[in-house]
Amino acid sequence: MPTPPVIDQRLLDALPDLERYAAASTAFSHVVSIDSGLVGPHVVITALTHGNEVAGAIALDRLIRENPTISHGRLSLCFVNYRAYAQFDPAAPFGNRFLQRDMNRVWHGTLASDPTDAWEVRRARELLPLIESSDFLLDLHTMPRKAPPLALIGPAARHRDLARAMGWPKWVMIDPGHADGKRLTDYHHFSDPNRYASAMLIECGYHFDLRTADIAYRACRHLLKTLHMLDSPARVSPDPARIITVTHSLVPTTAAEFSFERRFDGLQVIEKAGTLIARDGSTEIRTPYDDCVLLMPALLPSDGATALRLGRAKEFPDQ
Repeated sequence: MPTPPVIDQRLLDALPDLERYAAASTAFSHVVSIDSGLVGPHVVITALTHGNEVAGAIALDRLIRENPTISHGRLSLCFVNYRAYAQFDPAAPFGNRFLQRDMNRVWHGTLASDPTDAWEVRRARELLPLIESSDFLLDLHTMPRKAPPLALIGPAARHRDLARAMGWPKWVMIDPGHADGKRLTDYHHFSDPNRYASAMLIECGYHFDLRTADIAYRACRHLLKTLHMLDSPARVSPDPARIITVTHSLVPTTAAEFSFERRFDGLQVIEKAGTLIARDGSTEIRTPYDDCVLLMPALLPSDGATALRLGRAKEFPDQ
């Protein structure tokens, strides 16, 4: 049984009351829009796709209260699963990721006509007009283990172009997605080769550290600066970005019989091929090649869900 997570009291003190955004100035509950009145892209930034990933909510609340001047286009800031967030309990901080369905697995191509009555599916359907009007989307997430920020992008050239233009964070992962459902950034508005909209998911750091909220806030402003929607230029990291291609996704045969060989944090590089990293019942799981990057090891592996991804890293092409 894992030890209880350490939660930064300053993070708890910073949690915003989202009821102030229940009747915001848009057609969507818990969505705030800032419109420059000038032609330009529609940028949507989402937080709380998972209700316990509270750092993104702190970042969006901070940005809204600052009321930044957008030079052109429109910015929409969306608290996605605000109902699950309302149930956040520091004594059981993983108990409110969602109410009925993982909201980062429901974005399939027939969502608009999906008859499912789960709250998360209804909320996703409600947000479809907002999502489908976006030119760029940034989805803020956090991780159950300490790790540097990590951007997840799709395989299309436009996704790589966005990551290259951002120049941050250092780690960028080309990710094929999950077998158990489509994420928001996998929705066909962003993944269809005949469309132009682009999306990026950023894992900003450890769930329950206030510094993660600062990284999420930085991610928001960095995207807006990259798109020249804020006056000051984007500050690019001096370190070359590392782009990771996922080669293996590990889904436990039976979660109760799956265990990691030792504690692994995200983005650890295992130098030697054949290193034992986990056991799935009687099956040993070893690194398939040298310099294997471990991506987002699950804190509590569950049946049918990805417990770990493995990838190869190299410097971002054309950098």
